[in-house]
Amino acid sequence: MTRFLKALLRRVLNPGIYAGAAITALLVVAAYQVRPSYDVQIGTSTDGPLLQGFNAGEKLAQGGGTFRWTGADSYIVLQDVGRQDFDVILTLSGSRPQGQPPPTLRGESGSAVLLDSVPAPDLIDYRLAVPRELGKDGTLTLHLLSNGFSPPGDSRTLGVVLTRLQVHPGAATD
Repeated sequence: MTRFLKALLRRVLNPGIYAGAAITALLVVAAYQVRPSYDVQIGTSTDGPLLQGFNAGEKLAQGGGTFRWTGADSYIVLQDVGRQDFDVILTLSGSRPQGQPPPTLRGESGSAVLLDSVPAPDLIDYRLAVPRELGKDGTLTLHLLSNGFSPPGDSRTLGVVLTRLQVHPGAATD
């Protein structure tokens, strides 16, 4: 056997090559099984791409957190999250100045109503279960409708205060 063939045979029979290929295959398969959660602080510079129809970010008077007012017709859009069930938590407040009508909030995804509420003035977590059938092309879209108001001297239409968005994979697996 020639020196070249011996070297080639030694490389082909090297168990490290096969172990590396097996580990790579396992990692590729595992990567497709990950179902991440999302925890978004609203009112920061990073939430903008997810929101449509919201007002600019502001700071809470107490506690130093941030928030955004929804408009009367607002959207939260998470693209490329996959087609799966989601458990969504919206931390929001229906606080309004004295003399304004009480807030109403309706949360929809597709044609399904997921939330129909009169939000309390305190910050409260509102939980929504979003079935996979409501996701379109791997995109989760939440449509928030509220009876907007405009305080005197402010041209903005304000709905409810949103401080946090949490999205977790639902309990049902594929």
